[in-house]
Amino acid sequence: MKKKPKIKKVKKDFYIPDRLLDLKVITKLVQDYREENLDNFGISPKIIVCNGIFDILHVGHIRMLEEAKGYGGKESLLIVALNSDESAKRLKGESRPIIPLLERAELLLATRYVDYVTFYEEDTADNVIKALKPSILVKGRDYKPKDVKERLLVEKYNGRVMCFGDSKSHSTTDIISKIRKV
Repeated sequence: MKKKPKIKKVKKDFYIPDRLLDLKVITKLVQDYREENLDNFGISPKIIVCNGIFDILHVGHIRMLEEAKGYGGKESLLIVALNSDESAKRLKGESRPIIPLLERAELLLATRYVDYVTFYEEDTADNVIKALKPSILVKGRDYKPKDVKERLLVEKYNGRVMCFGDSKSHSTTDIISKIRKV
């Protein structure tokens, strides 16, 4: 059974979850995990990375994360790489993200599926993929593996892109539109 994440109080109303790690720290953690958990055939556990903004966490996100973790098995690590607030603004517009990075990380870590969260300032997860060399890069079913920007890079490291979750019947953009109509 996983331990609950420890929350570090930095100052009033500002918390950093202890499983939110910068890329250098999580890279070392992943390297050590791979080395320490080889099976009898010398195969390391699956490292699964899911990247995106995850602005308003919804059931589509949860279903994708649940399916990804289930596919990887108990020994896998599921790491969510979040776009920073500035990256989200560039990709989605000035009004986004609705939820700031630290709060998005805390919400994701509160699920039983996510082991760690990291973040990136760029508009793509290329640097995260280069550092972590995931076995699997997960996207939602609204993507096709062949259309994922980072696919070639993932395949360069002998990984693959997989799409999990429900069809695109849930989206943050749709939720925001519904709220605006109220």
